[in-house]
Amino acid sequence: MRRGIADRLRRARGMPGRPTPFALPVRRSERDRIDPAEAARRLAGTLIDGDAGGSFLVRETLIPLATGHGSDGRRLASLTDAAGPALALAAGDPELAARSPREALFFDIETTALGGGAGVFAFVLGAGRFEAGGFRITQHLLVDPGAEAALLADFAERAAGASGLVSFCGRGFDAPRVRDRARFHQVPDPLPGGPHLDLHPPLRRLFGSRVPRCRLGILERAILGIRRPDDLPSAECPEAWFAFQRTGATAPLDRVLAHNLDDVISLPLLAAELAARTTEPAAGEDAVAKAAALVRDRRHDEAIRVVEAAPPAVASSRLELRTRIALAIHLEHRVRDLDRAATQATIAASVAARLPTLPDDRRSVIAAAVGRRLERLDRKRRGSALQEHPR
Repeated sequence: MRRGIADRLRRARGMPGRPTPFALPVRRSERDRIDPAEAARRLAGTLIDGDAGGSFLVRETLIPLATGHGSDGRRLASLTDAAGPALALAAGDPELAARSPREALFFDIETTALGGGAGVFAFVLGAGRFEAGGFRITQHLLVDPGAEAALLADFAERAAGASGLVSFCGRGFDAPRVRDRARFHQVPDPLPGGPHLDLHPPLRRLFGSRVPRCRLGILERAILGIRRPDDLPSAECPEAWFAFQRTGATAPLDRVLAHNLDDVISLPLLAAELAARTTEPAAGEDAVAKAAALVRDRRHDEAIRVVEAAPPAVASSRLELRTRIALAIHLEHRVRDLDRAATQATIAASVAARLPTLPDDRRSVIAAAVGRRLERLDRKRRGSALQEHPR
């Protein structure tokens, strides 16, 4: 028998008789196999019941600041309160300069899919904060989908007071997904206010020409010497949670939590490395990235000193091409130092000629533009010489 429109509307609005909107496509006999208390014991977490039914798990891990990570023994203590201005310069966000990165919330999540929408759960929320005894990482695991609103409320309570956010690709993924879930449940935004430092863009500018892809695991190996021999790939994390929902298996979920924990630990280590490379004397690709950050901050004179004092970069990059052209323009029109402007333009032409990823048509356009600039600079220099030494 076909249902009437009124019955269908009642069911759509969640009135009695309608399955919970959080129900997963699993058979009831399989769903009943999950023992939340046993899962919490196996995963070494604390089980918390939601107000509307269901439960979630919270697991806390305290990492001593002196613990070494990676082949070089990087320490969490290397990220200091004074790193704010350097991170502000690297990220192009002046608001970060007045904030201590140690007061921020370092967070990473695991979701059931990469897209958004009502059916995508953020089933693990990992967040780290500095405290007197070390770096405390709190992980929220969604045991029962019906407890998601309560999980978000508990996460918000623990995240309160943070001065901002630090993530990797979090501006475009992690933060929007968490806020999507909060809007779905009509609860307040659980993420703290303040500036959001997404480490991916500045690290991509700094290392994009030196690594095959700017993914977190690749940057960990290249920068920190961290390797994860038994890491569960991110693409397999959703299936681990779905398997838990179907059968109650906790072993795969333990690997998901370990993966998320390692992600969160890497965030302050990468932030410390980014701050160090932005403030310390730079060479090669580091000098180019630092100069590019200074140009974005309209500190062209400092950028010029950086690139002129550093040996040339071995690998060419689009970042260097843009930076050299910007410096040539500044030297020509602002400083009016035609010789140094010609030097930067000549380097830009050399970079464009060596850049392997530049399409040929684009290369020819840039070469022509730089050539015109060099011709103009040459004419200006000849004109200046005639004014200084008239016949």
